[in-house]
Amino acid sequence: MDVPPLIPKPGPELQPPQMSVAARVLNVFAVPSATFEDVRASVHSAGTWIVPGILSLVAGVTAFWLTLCQPAALNEFRKVQQENFTKLVAGGKVEQAEADQHLRVVHWMTQPAVARVLSVAMAGGVTTLRMFGWAFLLWLLAVLFLKVRLNFLKTLEVAGLATMVTVVGSIVAVALTTGFARPDPSGSLLSQIDARTKSTPFIVQANVFNIWFVTLLATGLARLAGVRLSQTLLLVMGTWLAVQLAIAILGLGLASLSG
Repeated sequence: MDVPPLIPKPGPELQPPQMSVAARVLNVFAVPSATFEDVRASVHSAGTWIVPGILSLVAGVTAFWLTLCQPAALNEFRKVQQENFTKLVAGGKVEQAEADQHLRVVHWMTQPAVARVLSVAMAGGVTTLRMFGWAFLLWLLAVLFLKVRLNFLKTLEVAGLATMVTVVGSIVAVALTTGFARPDPSGSLLSQIDARTKSTPFIVQANVFNIWFVTLLATGLARLAGVRLSQTLLLVMGTWLAVQLAIAILGLGLASLSG
């Protein structure tokens, strides 16, 4: 008599989401644990990461357009670059032909229409890299340290919802940078922006939103993996610090090459 093959016991079947996309986007601020639990227990919802991605793109583009894409800021940037290359040519570090070529590129990039298009591309690139990059890192942390193989689309939903913090952060950053007031015509717009971004309120705001972002990522990872938040918080925080260090090193490397 043939013995029938053993049929493995099926796992819990995923249910339709209990929260709508709008509810998830809002509840991630108020009840993040319940929101990520709904993500874990339900089928994939593309809107959970598409909607935050669109909102993050809009917030990033708006921030660029209200600050660095203003005609005064673009003209001042062009002037600063002109002065820098004049000094380099005078010091014999750069040939005049090379300086002229760089300045033509700067002049093209600082045209208002071009600057706005570039800002859209930059904001889109940052948003995409942030969401998909963190989704991959959360998936990798689960495999390497928590010994759990998660569905990448689930980690993408977590990263998308956590991105909502950066949307609010962009709004607050623009408010602190511009002060909702017109800059003094007699002053330097770029220097005012630079001074405000180095001020204590701006630094405190940046740190608060970064910690909030990391905490949401860790909370989502903990829910998906079925572990305690304390197990994921240090992992995500350490990864975030490593990413920031890598960005800083890359920035210094590019600055030294351009110099």
